[in-house]
Amino acid sequence: MTSCEIQFDAPEAIQFAADRSILLGLIVNELVSNAGKYAYPDGSGGPIQVRAVLQKDQQSILISVRDEGVGLPAGFDPETSKRLGTRMINALSKQLGGEVTRLNTPIGTNFTLVIPLGDAPTSK
Repeated sequence: MTSCEIQFDAPEAIQFAADRSILLGLIVNELVSNAGKYAYPDGSGGPIQVRAVLQKDQQSILISVRDEGVGLPAGFDPETSKRLGTRMINALSKQLGGEVTRLNTPIGTNFTLVIPLGDAPTSK
């Protein structure tokens, strides 16, 4: 089992509705779990950074989950992945009215999630 050091940074308090924070917690848990399982396959472990910041517009938050591991397999597309965890991340972020993106980084993997502080817009 790989041992990873999880570093968490939230420079300010962010007010977020309890029901929405549960869904957000599930997303972050899945991203951190995936990093712990797949980023360091040789068992060496490494850092996993989680950062939460209030956006400048004060209407949304940005969550970043980043590791310095081997990165995702070539051709992996989170939008079309059939893996249950990835599908759950995408579905829950849409339920929150947010968006998950994967930033290109020279090493490791970096997922960002932008979630509005208020309720998700309803589709008609």
